[in-house]
Amino acid sequence: MRLKVKIIGLIAMLGLFALYRSIEKLDIYTSTDSYCISCHVHTSADHSWELSSHYSTNSIKRTACVDCHLPPKESIDYWPQKIKAGTRDLYSYYFKDRAKINWAEKSEIENAVRFAPKESCMNCHENLFPFDLSKKGEKAHLYYRRNEADLHCINCHKGVGHGDSKTMYEPNTLFLKRQENIEPIHTRSAKVEGFKNYIETIPGSSVSFDMIAIPSGEFEMSIYPNNKFKHAPLVRKKIYLSSFFMAKVELTWDAYRAFLTDVESEGREQAQVNDSIEIDVISGATPPWGDPAQGWGMGHRPAISMTWQAANIYCRWLSKKTGKTYRLPTEAEWEYACRANSDLQDNWTDEEIANRIIFRDNSKGKTHLPEGMKANAFGLVNMLGNVKEFCSDWYADNPFENDSFVVNPEGPETGTERVIKGGSYRSGKEDVRADYRESTQHDKWLRTDPQMPKSIWWYSDCRDVGFRLVCEWDGDSKKTINEY
Repeated sequence: MRLKVKIIGLIAMLGLFALYRSIEKLDIYTSTDSYCISCHVHTSADHSWELSSHYSTNSIKRTACVDCHLPPKESIDYWPQKIKAGTRDLYSYYFKDRAKINWAEKSEIENAVRFAPKESCMNCHENLFPFDLSKKGEKAHLYYRRNEADLHCINCHKGVGHGDSKTMYEPNTLFLKRQENIEPIHTRSAKVEGFKNYIETIPGSSVSFDMIAIPSGEFEMSIYPNNKFKHAPLVRKKIYLSSFFMAKVELTWDAYRAFLTDVESEGREQAQVNDSIEIDVISGATPPWGDPAQGWGMGHRPAISMTWQAANIYCRWLSKKTGKTYRLPTEAEWEYACRANSDLQDNWTDEEIANRIIFRDNSKGKTHLPEGMKANAFGLVNMLGNVKEFCSDWYADNPFENDSFVVNPEGPETGTERVIKGGSYRSGKEDVRADYRESTQHDKWLRTDPQMPKSIWWYSDCRDVGFRLVCEWDGDSKKTINEY
């Protein structure tokens, strides 16, 4: 009997050993780069990896797929994550149409962090303060140590695993340099003769843009709780608005760079800028953190990454340059101009939406030029897409809660965040609506910026919000409220 037990125990041990060795060999076989690439459906993942610094390392060891995309083997999450990743890749390989996958969107930080465990980064980069680390690097890593709960390594090092260039993670001083090859051609601003469309020209630059005359009128504005449009609105208000002009397209990089060039800070320190804003009408911007254009190009693309305060200062600068009153639109003006006295997208086909709006399904994960997009009934382009837009109002869940004044409303008198309207290249079809509203997220959008004090000019973590200009028209100033 005792011998029988020993034999069974020996067989069990041999079986367990064989199972262990089989799992070990299976793990080794399925952890090779060639195996990962054989069924990973991303069409260019292997090529972009071969171009990256994690492929051409300074050591004899090349960083493998599993080194970044799975937790360390010592982690209790290693096998669950390996099984999950393998199952996902096999399903995608056999059942998904890879041509329809939006790889640009999946490569964005918000998605990329899901596929690169932070503990894997730290497993290879345990020492964040090596002897050869630059002063800027020390400052950045100290900032990371103080904010580990909110930051991931690839917030700053996104390009090290896939890509042929190193992501800029420092003040971009070259961005503010003057554009030497562009000769200024405009010597004066446009003269507005009557309430009709005009082309504004910025003196001292080559920049011009279309301004559309938006007639006075009324519409019903509905505020929904948390943008849940299937629920009853919190409030419905009839809004009456005076006439105004609105830019045909979102402010372009060409127009924004004319401002940056004109008020170049000449190396001014951030603290000095903070002080001077209250003194000067216009103060120069400090350098952005990294590339505010995200490497997508500038020109006629919408300018992004600036703070609400910077957008507001731009309006003050343009007013001073042109002698007109430019500003950000109020929330009511924005929505009224977007609706343009029409039913908007209620009856649009998918093809019609694609012709009018740059959104998630047709953006390929980045902003687009406005050319070729169909305008709304007022002649405005991309109101619901490409980038979301700052409004002048303070944000409140219900801006009319204590305010019954509905002629030219300007929102709450105080607040902590501002209203943004419209959709962007990242928005789903369900969110590109005239009544969709959000607030700025000032602190969250500066999460990666390690500068102290943080920039008041540039967001480091917001890349889908810009703004559209409004110019005031005083032709209706003699009207009284009763005339509306």
